[in-house]
Amino acid sequence: MLVSSPMANFPDLDIPKVLYVTDDWLAGAYMMGLSRGSVYDNLLKNMACADLVMVVSPYLKSRLEAVGAEGTAIHILPNGCRTSTNHVDAQPHRRQIAAMVGQLNERIDFDVLEALQASGTPIEVVGPRTERDPETSDRLDRFLAAKNVTWLGQLSQSEVALFLEEVGVGLTPYNDSDFNRSSFPLKTLEYLAHGAPVVATDLPAVRWLDTDLVEIASGTTEFVRSVQSALSAPDTAVTHDMRRQFARQHSWDARAAQMLELIRRSNS
Repeated sequence: MLVSSPMANFPDLDIPKVLYVTDDWLAGAYMMGLSRGSVYDNLLKNMACADLVMVVSPYLKSRLEAVGAEGTAIHILPNGCRTSTNHVDAQPHRRQIAAMVGQLNERIDFDVLEALQASGTPIEVVGPRTERDPETSDRLDRFLAAKNVTWLGQLSQSEVALFLEEVGVGLTPYNDSDFNRSSFPLKTLEYLAHGAPVVATDLPAVRWLDTDLVEIASGTTEFVRSVQSALSAPDTAVTHDMRRQFARQHSWDARAAQMLELIRRSNS
């Protein structure tokens, strides 16, 4: 039995129980519209019941160890990605745009995005607005209304895949918060799975990937410069294939195999 939601519970059955903590649910309770106290109580209960506890990042592991049930072993199993099966052209055809895919909310580093917008770089955004904070709403309104920003709204999985095959560079612009330090952004691997270069803000998960295929930028100036450099750099089938191959190492199939091995070990 797998539980991977902050308010779900294990049934009272004599079966193997696996808790997979996919985000810092305590730090993110407000964004999910949940009571932090209720999330905390449920997390402790599930950790005590679980035969195996897994988290998506080393930072989240340390956070749960500070909170957790005594004697509970916590294992790291990061998020994965869907791998692209599209044909790779001999010469990739990418548009000169920066792209951001995902939910639009308080997690975003608006200083970075606003600086990129002010530079004149064409930006296309895919994903729903899920913000709760009024200030975040105001900044999103202004950013999405800018002349060089196009908001495409929420697209289907197949539409997102086609979109990512053409973008010039993928953006992972998260701010430095407890929630983001604990997270493992899906979008970074998704960009790579479609052969796109990536520029990301400096957070533990991107450091954990340990690859120069992702440009890590500290601060607004470096982020803008890195995006512009990625857009101007020559792109070939070789660099596309390198990114795709790296993403395959982190596919959901690879993660499933790792999970099964962790379950096997916990039962042995």
